[in-house]
Amino acid sequence: AEDARALFRPLRAEAAALALVPEEAAALLGLGDCALETGHLTDARDHFADAERLLADEPLPRRAPAIRGRATAHLLAGELRYACYLLETAIDELNAGGLHDPDALLLLYTASIAPYMDMGAHARAAHAAELALALAPRVRDPALVAGMHRGVARTLLAEGRTAEADASLAKARELYQQLQIRTDLAHCHWMLGYVHAQDGDLERAERELRTARSMLASKRAALFVVQVEVELADVLRRRG
Repeated sequence: AEDARALFRPLRAEAAALALVPEEAAALLGLGDCALETGHLTDARDHFADAERLLADEPLPRRAPAIRGRATAHLLAGELRYACYLLETAIDELNAGGLHDPDALLLLYTASIAPYMDMGAHARAAHAAELALALAPRVRDPALVAGMHRGVARTLLAEGRTAEADASLAKARELYQQLQIRTDLAHCHWMLGYVHAQDGDLERAERELRTARSMLASKRAALFVVQVEVELADVLRRRG
């Protein structure tokens, strides 16, 4: 993420100087993702907000990634209700305006699963997961589909359906391996560790969490490394 940030900054400046709005917005989205990975949540939120402002005159589906990013930054900062508000408002606007863009809707429904789960609104999370699953066949971007499978796995876990959650994560992991997106692949290992820990298979849980920690550390994703270490510490404590 730090290396990418060093490339995105001059790219953003060059795009701004040439009045290339789509390219500047894309660079801002990249900067926002870098800031999320390194735990700079205020910077992330600001980058996504800047991208959203740049695209203010564009159709909502074009702004959806910036809205998802801003909501994720608020989620990671513990502002769950505001994250939900941002996502729900965008989803309602898409549906009310007849803008049934499957990519944008899948992105927003998938993003809403985590804050719903963290708020304990499991029924709403499960409903969002169902809607995302229904959209998946119409979406061509494999990274979006992989993210959806990851989100759906969380709702399945909450319902105690660990075998189905494991299957969803396997689909996500396969797609991320094909795409060589190591950070998201690490998140799959992280969630598999959580699945095994819930199932009482602490040896496999430890193995998956150590893999996730190693992959995230290699990507210098500081915020996520710390979160994985908390779960790994709990598994190690339970193992004695």
